[in-house]
Amino acid sequence: MAKKNAIYLLRQPLFLYFSASDSKQPSQKKIQYLRMKKIAALIAFLLSFMVQAHTHHATTGLGAVAQSNHKKKAQGSKDFEVVNAIADMQKLVVAAPNNNQLLYVKGYFKPGDGGEGFFLYKHADTLKTNLGTIFASYKKTGRWIRQYSGYMNVAYFGVQRNWEFDKVITNSERIQNMIDFASENQIYSTQSDVTIFFPNGQYFIDKPLIIKDYVKLLGSPGTLLTNKGDKYDYMFKLNKGAVTHVRMENFQINCNRQPGVGGMHFKAEFPAKGNQQGGLWDAVFKNITISEASNTGIYMEGGEASVSYNLAHQFILFENVRVSRINAEHPALKMTGYNANFTYTNCEFRNTGTFADNKYNAVDGACILITSNDPPPYQQGSYAVSFINSGFGGYPKYGAIIENSGQITFDTGFYEGSDIAFDIKNSKHVQIINNRFANAAGCGAKEGLFSHTGNSGAIVTAENSVIEVSNNRMDVSLDEYPALKDQYFIIGKGNNNVFNIQNNSFNVPALSKTLGLVQAIQVVNGALDLAGRKIVSVNPPDNYDYTIIDIETLNATSSTGETFFIKANECRLRFVQMDANDTSGPNIYLNGKSSLSLSNGQSATFIKIENTYHLVSVTK
Repeated sequence: MAKKNAIYLLRQPLFLYFSASDSKQPSQKKIQYLRMKKIAALIAFLLSFMVQAHTHHATTGLGAVAQSNHKKKAQGSKDFEVVNAIADMQKLVVAAPNNNQLLYVKGYFKPGDGGEGFFLYKHADTLKTNLGTIFASYKKTGRWIRQYSGYMNVAYFGVQRNWEFDKVITNSERIQNMIDFASENQIYSTQSDVTIFFPNGQYFIDKPLIIKDYVKLLGSPGTLLTNKGDKYDYMFKLNKGAVTHVRMENFQINCNRQPGVGGMHFKAEFPAKGNQQGGLWDAVFKNITISEASNTGIYMEGGEASVSYNLAHQFILFENVRVSRINAEHPALKMTGYNANFTYTNCEFRNTGTFADNKYNAVDGACILITSNDPPPYQQGSYAVSFINSGFGGYPKYGAIIENSGQITFDTGFYEGSDIAFDIKNSKHVQIINNRFANAAGCGAKEGLFSHTGNSGAIVTAENSVIEVSNNRMDVSLDEYPALKDQYFIIGKGNNNVFNIQNNSFNVPALSKTLGLVQAIQVVNGALDLAGRKIVSVNPPDNYDYTIIDIETLNATSSTGETFFIKANECRLRFVQMDANDTSGPNIYLNGKSSLSLSNGQSATFIKIENTYHLVSVTK
């Protein structure tokens, strides 16, 4: 009868509550009262409907007996009970005949704190409790099972916002409990969605959270994870063994300038037992900001070559991730050991800009460090790493340091405010293409406290490396300034670099200066070993007696179609024409000439066609 009255009340428009003969219009207070009455009726109807739906669901299979018992209880009593908190629910004595008892809890610790919801009692269940969706009963024999759809809210597990925390079980312990539960129940599980959801608010992280297999963490645009003053090294760490299919999205992580606290440290380690592999595979990190990190913001520590090839991080995507640093000893992004198939899209790694005094914002050191922790000769860093539409800046000494790595690409980025944008050592096939630089060599026209080198520097410095620098634009904020003479486009160190440079532009021509790009080599037994070098200066051997030096063979690791510039430096060179009938001997084709001589300062250009080197031009 009550339900019929509720439905009737819901169907009536407000004007039917007043007689047509009433001379006065109803007061605003009366209208508000009737609106509240209709809302109350609606809530009562919905609650009744939910109980009926649950009862109907229980009529099949093993639930048929439970429904029968439930109906017996419903005669002369409420369809479900209501308690204020989880602790109250656990104190309830539920006998075996009341299996499938429905209970509504108003909150986890107190009504309305976000942990409210419906629970269903299962007398025979012995599921592992988890502080959020599965609770033991008073006699420890049955389980209260939370009824929910959609994501698994952290409030369900008692995680609190705005600096509040339970002194017995802390926020981090409760979140870790969720991570453990989600990892154990993600694949082929009968559990509801175990995506861990953080609604808007501040969450105090008091100890590191260990990321595990198949875990998905989802925040909201206003979700903040922060440190109140606890001492630990990183807010997020990686479980031992192989960890796969991790997703983390929509978080602001503020390390709060706490000494030694960083954002994420994912170290590849073997498990204590089982399959001896480790590392993070197939993971996505999206829409994340890590700020004011005094330790490294993101540290991807793969296994080193001296340890094992089975400790690698691989197939990782970072999208719209921004990290700021405040400590000269720690970069915003660090990658060591085996890391492969990484993509950073629309990401930024920079010095902080939150200090009022700019001398604290212009932090020394590097924003990005890609290297190996192994000593020589084992050093093996990262491979196949791409930075797309990304950037660094904020006036560090180095934008990125790349060592002992290969196939590292920086494409379509914006890089500003550095003394040396890229410092590359012992690395192969580093591509710096389609980027824009602003005040990125010696901090450009930004003199004084912004520079760590007295305003000297370069866009790229390279040693023992193979690099491509193409289709970039270099800008400074002034056309003329005193430090311009000490700022270079590219500086080569040593005689074992390979440079592929083309189609770059400069708003100030003096920025195009290069130094050390011509590599010095010598002729050995009539052969000139170019390796991958494209521009070489041939120096005389020790104790040179000024006789002519014959060159019969050119050797290069470059492919067909590539050209080589060869210059005589303080010596006389003579190239010898190959014998067309002898493919095992000299391989230089001089367009019909028997030889070509170069005096000091003169040069020749050759092009490689198959396994022979054809003369293109001579400059005398």
